[in-house]
Amino acid sequence: MARLREWIIRLWETLRPRRDDRDLEAELRLHRELAEEHARRGADSPETAARSARIRAGGLAQAMEALRDQHSLPWLRDLGPDLHYASRTLRKSPGFSMVAILTLALGIGATTAIYSIVDTILLQPLPFRDADRLVRLVENVPNALTGGRPFQREPTYQAFLEWCEHSSTLSDLAAFTFSQGIVRTRESTARLWGTTASDDAFTLLGTRAMLGRTFGPGDAANPNVVVLGFDTWRRLFQAHPDVIGTSIELEAAPAPRLLTVIGVLPADFEVPMGPPGDFYTPFVLGNTSQRFSTAVLGHLRPGVPLEAATEEADLIGRAIPVRNPNAPAPPVPRFEVQSLKDQTVRELRPALRVLLAAVVMILVIVRECGELAARARNGSAA
Repeated sequence: MARLREWIIRLWETLRPRRDDRDLEAELRLHRELAEEHARRGADSPETAARSARIRAGGLAQAMEALRDQHSLPWLRDLGPDLHYASRTLRKSPGFSMVAILTLALGIGATTAIYSIVDTILLQPLPFRDADRLVRLVENVPNALTGGRPFQREPTYQAFLEWCEHSSTLSDLAAFTFSQGIVRTRESTARLWGTTASDDAFTLLGTRAMLGRTFGPGDAANPNVVVLGFDTWRRLFQAHPDVIGTSIELEAAPAPRLLTVIGVLPADFEVPMGPPGDFYTPFVLGNTSQRFSTAVLGHLRPGVPLEAATEEADLIGRAIPVRNPNAPAPPVPRFEVQSLKDQTVRELRPALRVLLAAVVMILVIVRECGELAARARNGSAA
């Protein structure tokens, strides 16, 4: 509190009209005379007392400057004169001033742009609940075309069910599949991206419906419901608030499905590492045809490292049949748990390196331009 009071007083002393320098000089002379009087009382001669007082108080100009600094904010007090001097100097050399301003603007702009990109991609967490513990499960499959070096693909829906039942290192497991489909309403028809999601998908990502609700445990047994993306709600229903309970028709084999709208998602929601989610439907329980690749996401339990989760996932995965029995075993765990943040950034690292190199090149150019402008100004002055 005392520190804050001191800053307020110094700010007031800086901003208010300054006392005349003659007043400060008179005050300092009074202090010096008092010091001389004190020295004379100590049996010093008048000359020795005056010299001792001058040494103790210092030069008059230095003492006045120190007194101003003690009762004000020097950087703020000197800001006006410094700006005036800089503007006067720049007006004398308009060409040099223009080059300096442009080079500084270019350097600052490039640095700010690259920092914004790096901050958004590398530093900021993903916009989901407990994003630091959000992970993705992948299957490593050997590839004969690359000499056995594995590539990564999504596991099957059956593998997802195995992990849901037996995993102790992961929680809130959710599955997603993506496909395009033709959707019809009374007014229009559109080809949209559909996402099939498990019951816990929206709980995992920490997303609530803007209108209505998302999936619940009973929707898998009666899956003819749909949650609309925000853009789809605006496109097909003109953002009408009474959309809950209306129906849309989805082309599907062997027959079209009539789906009831139960919710609308916020505008900023999207499934990580998936296509734009135009609409969302639940998985169908007991459908044995669901032997397709499925994006599996989950949360690491607190305190569990990625290595332990990968070891458990691979152990559980040994009971899952291999889709190609004749393929050799991969040199890495068949199933792997990866940080979703790291996996997202991994694909963008080459582009970030290019951007970083471009910024370094721009800064070098800015530096060279500044030196050339300074040489030209010095040459013209000479």
